[in-house]
Amino acid sequence: MRIVGLTLVLLAAGCDSALYGTGVVYVFNGTEKSAEINLDGRTPRDLSLRAGGGQLLVDLVAGPYQVTIKQEGTFPQIVATEFVRERLTLINVGSAACFARADIVGMYSQHKAPVRLAQIYKDGLIFSIPEEISVLPGERVPDNRPRSAEVFFRVDVIPCELAAEQFKVEDHLHRRR
Repeated sequence: MRIVGLTLVLLAAGCDSALYGTGVVYVFNGTEKSAEINLDGRTPRDLSLRAGGGQLLVDLVAGPYQVTIKQEGTFPQIVATEFVRERLTLINVGSAACFARADIVGMYSQHKAPVRLAQIYKDGLIFSIPEEISVLPGERVPDNRPRSAEVFFRVDVIPCELAAEQFKVEDHLHRRR
């Protein structure tokens, strides 16, 4: 009975994030047209992104969402998805961009390769990344090495023409500190 009462109090107080947890969403528009994006769920958001623009959304309450993407001259794209607690979700407007997840712990050591490519994300509208990401899209790589990190993942937008060649992706991410 106490748990039910506490749950009702938390809901009444608007503490969805305490109940469901939060996630991070990065929306990127790799198309040549501006886009209007609506996220309808526990933390509703409306975004306007220019061509080549991205926006990082932190602390979105986890749960089911409907994503609507509108661009001039095209039919709206409507997709149902789940934003997961403590996970990065990428929304790739028009499926036009490419992303890379790489371990960058070697940038802080002379004994490891500076960047080790883990995965490429392309040809999809929504990607949910289960690994912990230390450097989110659009963030700078920290100057100092994180303590006790065996892996230190970064996700960033990459030119799609590089996606087929691992060494080119790694070099690109290394230069983008």
